[in-house]
Amino acid sequence: MKKFSLLTLSIILATFFTSTVNAQITLYEYTTNVNGEANYVDPNLTAEKIRRVKGASGTGAGIICPIGFTSKGFSTSEIWADNMPSVVATLIPGTGVDAVVGKVGIEMRISETGPIYARLAYSTDLGVTWVDAGVDVTPPISDCGDITLYYEWDMPDFTATDKFYIRIYAFGAVLEAGRFNISQLKVYGALDMIDADGDGYGEAIDCDETNPAINPGAEEICNAIDEDCNGESDEVAVSITPTGEIYLCNNEETVELFATPGYDTYQWYKNGSPIPVTTESIIIENPGYYQVEATQGLCTAISAVQAIASSESPFANIYYPDGLDLCADDSLLIKASYDELYNWQWYRDGSPIMDETNYKMLALVPGTYYCEVTTVLGCTRNTEEIVITTCRLGNETAINNMTAYPNPANTTISFNIQTGNTTADAVLSIVSLNGQEVINMPVEIVDGLFNTSINIEALTNGIYTARLITGENQFTSRFTVVK
Repeated sequence: MKKFSLLTLSIILATFFTSTVNAQITLYEYTTNVNGEANYVDPNLTAEKIRRVKGASGTGAGIICPIGFTSKGFSTSEIWADNMPSVVATLIPGTGVDAVVGKVGIEMRISETGPIYARLAYSTDLGVTWVDAGVDVTPPISDCGDITLYYEWDMPDFTATDKFYIRIYAFGAVLEAGRFNISQLKVYGALDMIDADGDGYGEAIDCDETNPAINPGAEEICNAIDEDCNGESDEVAVSITPTGEIYLCNNEETVELFATPGYDTYQWYKNGSPIPVTTESIIIENPGYYQVEATQGLCTAISAVQAIASSESPFANIYYPDGLDLCADDSLLIKASYDELYNWQWYRDGSPIMDETNYKMLALVPGTYYCEVTTVLGCTRNTEEIVITTCRLGNETAINNMTAYPNPANTTISFNIQTGNTTADAVLSIVSLNGQEVINMPVEIVDGLFNTSINIEALTNGIYTARLITGENQFTSRFTVVK
């Protein structure tokens, strides 16, 4: 690899960096961010992220070197050209602002096989032409270590009224996979703009050019004036969450209200009067109209009213007109309290029963049952538990033994079950959700196999239970009719 001695580098830098204008302020500064985000941009300018162009690549850069903006894929040529792979920073003056640029500083390093030359250039005509430094420098080999080269190009001032680019060319790589790392990039200069009050903010973004204490960087204070030019004054704005319709069910429940966090003090109110709660949140046990007042410094604001209403919990009784013993019947009708504004969910042995969301159901297997009843306002109450027992063998597993298909069904439905090796007469019974038997027909089990189809065009939409009854055993399946 071609290298420079420190003496050679000093002579080059002394010849190269001649000052024509003293830069006045920092217009732009990038430091160490692997994604190329600037850590400072003058408020009268905007800047895009540093990016790689003309073939420079960043694959794996953040992992390989997690400090600074790392690139690879640079040319192995030792002769500079303005179309070589490079890294570019883009700055954009604001409305009514001319950026006068006088100096660019850069801190960089390379890997062992990285590009041994670097050169700076700029363009004010969207990349059509490039003005370059004219001399190349060699960054130190440090990979991701602490050694870097910092140098400045103190160019003759140029003025940009529109988007302009600062480009860093890296070339003369031993291998294209060699890495080039930028850990700092600064642009110095001045701004030519109308700034009547001298606060450093041009008239395009300063909402009051007669008062230097009012500008986008000013601190907001409580005086009914928009000091920071964001369109609002005295920005203490407090609200309550959750919001909307909130109900306490028969005062059996509580709800926690939260105020906007981050203020110095809080004071809660109920029905317009202060209550002894001065924390960021409050536990509400009773209905009423609640507000919170927040204070920040000298500024105070009060929230909108949040109403907390009381709602009746549902009735939750359970009825079992057929009794609780499956010895008496192969299904038992059980019901919960009914209201057109209620919702229901049935449970067996502590688990919800799929699709059992009506106020009544047919219990086909033994177990412990209850129903969760909920109002449209979200108030919930459970019925008491009932225990359904059986004296028949096979009922508990029967529901998994007989197949009904298709399910849902429309005009016909088929049943299939393997019961063993027995040939016997049986009865197929179909019962509606209300407990009414709608079909009863003799069938035959041949060599333990039952497989038949029946017409159900006369049945209305709903949930039905099919029972295959033979001797002391019965096999059950649930299906739905949808037309």
